[in-house]
Amino acid sequence: MPKFYPAYLYSILFMLCSTASAQTVLAPGDIAVLGVVTDLGVCVKPESDEISFVCFKDITPFTTIILTDNGWEAVNNGYWGDSEATLKFTRTGGVIPRGTVITFRAVLNGGVWTDFFVSPDNGWLVQNLNVPGGPFNLEPGGDQFYFMQGGTWTNSGGLDKASYDGTVIYAYTTNSVWVANGTSHQSNLYPSVIPCYYMSSGGADFYKYTNPFTPESQLNWWHRIQDGTNWNSFLDCTTYALGSPNYPGGWTIPIMDMNIGIDCLDCDGCAPFETSITIHVPPGFYDVQYTDGTDTFTLMAIQDFTFINVMISDTTTYTIISVTEVAGCPIQGPFYKYCRNQCAP
Repeated sequence: MPKFYPAYLYSILFMLCSTASAQTVLAPGDIAVLGVVTDLGVCVKPESDEISFVCFKDITPFTTIILTDNGWEAVNNGYWGDSEATLKFTRTGGVIPRGTVITFRAVLNGGVWTDFFVSPDNGWLVQNLNVPGGPFNLEPGGDQFYFMQGGTWTNSGGLDKASYDGTVIYAYTTNSVWVANGTSHQSNLYPSVIPCYYMSSGGADFYKYTNPFTPESQLNWWHRIQDGTNWNSFLDCTTYALGSPNYPGGWTIPIMDMNIGIDCLDCDGCAPFETSITIHVPPGFYDVQYTDGTDTFTLMAIQDFTFINVMISDTTTYTIISVTEVAGCPIQGPFYKYCRNQCAP
């Protein structure tokens, strides 16, 4: 006789599988928004919203991403608002390759909000973590949203004192400034996305990155995306949909790898001996921290092919800790390292 199990058991099994499986860990700079519509109007349903974004890492099955339109310090200093939605997306489909544009919609139909993905597919489980609260709804005339990952969202029961202890990755507002005003539609800027990982449409409700699309590194894609001359604003959802590119129809940005790390071209002698290691960074000037496993060293405003005199032993490992553009943004790894003996994975 076949056995039937309650639906909640399948939900538990899914969550156990997602916990046991390795998900993609995202950091500030790994997500960027490429298009926003705050009212899909006659194109879909009035008041409905659309967000197109890209990840600079492959999104593996069971990866979770959190999206909230609650504002940081919207009402109370040091707290999130809690009158809107905090949605947790869990990837139930296959791998989404890096550079694939992902389009999400929140649609109001007959008084009921439905949250789903349009492209590249709808292989996501969507859960609202902010209960009680409200729907995900970007208001025309000014609103904000944040991408996050991990941690716990704690609702304050309508007091606008919600807390979150995960990673805040990216922030976007259709307001011209990041200044909370005691409403759910304006927000202060969360500290971890300063100075790089946020943007404003300058008041535009229909806003899209339109050019260029030639292959570039993650760093240079960020330079492009933060340049307002590469974006177009539109009058309404119809002109937005007609303007290229058609993100909901499927789109990919080509991402090149960056060559960042440490190597040693003359390290075959009998240890110990003195030689030089080479620091590799992209074109430009960078502040770099690296370690030999014992001490940490800082190099300021260096360029590619910077040579450092060092003492090599039989177990020497040199690893880059961080790379930051001078007067710019931190660069996400991976960074390759130099090992005198075989490196651990």
